Amino acid sequence: MPSLAAVRQANANFSPPPNPVAIFLGGTSGIGQGTALAFARHTKGNAHIIIVGRNREAADTIFETFPKTSESKYEFVHCDASLIRNVAETTSALLARLTKVNYMVLTAGAMPSLWDAMQGVQHRTEEGLDRVIAIAYYARTKFLLDLLPLLQKAKDAGEDARVLNVVAAGHGGPINPNDMGLRKTYSLRTLRPALATYTDMATEVSAAC
Repeated sequence: MPSLAAVRQANANFSPPPNPVAIFLGGTSGIGQGTALAFARHTKGNAHIIIVGRNREAADTIFETFPKTSESKYEFVHCDASLIRNVAETTSALLARLTKVNYMVLTAGAMPSLWDAMQGVQHRTEEGLDRVIAIAYYARTKFLLDLLPLLQKAKDAGEDARVLNVVAAGHGGPINPNDMGLRKTYSLRTLRPALATYTDMATEVSAAC
């Protein structure tokens, strides 16, 4: 792991291309919101920032805190990422109208209640997936894989093409190939390492595409 000084130096050296396009899946609160605000400030508002989530009111409030110039473009795209078909519709629409994506920040997530985790209770979506795993893993992975062509276009143009996927870094662990959905072993103890490992594997596959 790099030192704090190295991280600060890397941040100081960060130099995005002119008018970059950045997408934040889960940018209306928490880490996603903080990262979006930091990006807007670092680019001094000269960026196209897209927040994808469920809460338009929260997004509009966040946009009010962003610096604004004649080059600023801030927009909210509604998507309930607990359903993968919604993610597919959203990425399809973005592919149809964007010419590139320079930065993608994936922080959308949900956590089970302590009681549910202790009792091994899963809440399934109408698509049959555990809601936590659907948002924190399947939706993020679908979003990334679908929009890889736009990241590739940025890379082909000699610009940054980067993805930040935030989920329990360094806390991965063994997975059970016979229980990938954790239907038999659902708990906080199994959930976090599984999500971290699934994400690492999906990222490696995406990088190889």
